[in-house]
Amino acid sequence: MPPPAAATSSKQACTEPGKKVLSTYGFTSCADQLKADIVGTELNNIVTCSKAVDDLMEGGIPISQITEITSKPGAGKSLMCLQIAVDAHIPISYGGVGGETLYIDCDGRFSPTRCNDIAQATVDHLQYVSLIRDLPKEIADAYDLKSVLSSIMVQYVPNYLAFFAVLHQIPDFLATHPKVKLIVIDSIAGVFRNYRTDYVRRSQLLISAQQILLQIATRNKLAVVITNQTVTRFRFSQGKREVYFRPALGDSWGHAAFHRILIEGEHVRRSTKRVVTVQKSSIYKRSSAAFQITEDGVRAHNVYKYKIPAES
Repeated sequence: MPPPAAATSSKQACTEPGKKVLSTYGFTSCADQLKADIVGTELNNIVTCSKAVDDLMEGGIPISQITEITSKPGAGKSLMCLQIAVDAHIPISYGGVGGETLYIDCDGRFSPTRCNDIAQATVDHLQYVSLIRDLPKEIADAYDLKSVLSSIMVQYVPNYLAFFAVLHQIPDFLATHPKVKLIVIDSIAGVFRNYRTDYVRRSQLLISAQQILLQIATRNKLAVVITNQTVTRFRFSQGKREVYFRPALGDSWGHAAFHRILIEGEHVRRSTKRVVTVQKSSIYKRSSAAFQITEDGVRAHNVYKYKIPAES
């Protein structure tokens, strides 16, 4: 007795060459994945205004990926995020991405005054670059203080419920704001600081947040930057107790980001010098670079102060 027609067609679909059965389930070929990667490399990374830091990640904060910035308090995580948010609006012809930023403030410490100072300094820097490199000045003129500040949209989230409510609204928001090229979350530890009763549930929520953010980053070709705090731990070595610091939220969150960079500095309250290290990455090698925190934001270590020539 011959098999049913449905079974016959299913068997033929599985055995006949050229049938694209798996395509209905969302599978793509390696060739298509390679083509997508090549197209992705045509996008500029988001610069940090420090060439040494940008070189660590081949041009700056990568697009379509999640980057975690961690450090002890006062080392400059939030300032780095403000600098990146301002730089996300730099025009493409000047090495930027010409985009906008969603800034999710989890600690209530976003400083519009500091952001204004950094934006003004970056605007002045772009004017200076247009003069010395003979680049289109009309483009630099369009990158003014008002346009930079208007490109950074801030949302405060007091707890993890508000945080996930915002996350689920982002795809609809991006549909009407396609210029968004950066999402900053400062800091992820602030959302879950008081969620200490059920660590299993916390891990599930963190994994869910990571999956949502990764999907948003890849589908919309934008960068996600997340800051994380550090916690103090103790260990015994040769009979002596040693103090060391590690990123908060445990190992379940430690695998969420593509790249983890660590900002360090001796006497961070008194010194402007910082050292950033690629601590974990699936692409970039482990290496370090120095930069400094100035009144103008993030700058190369020992950079000189430039002045824009007065127009005659």
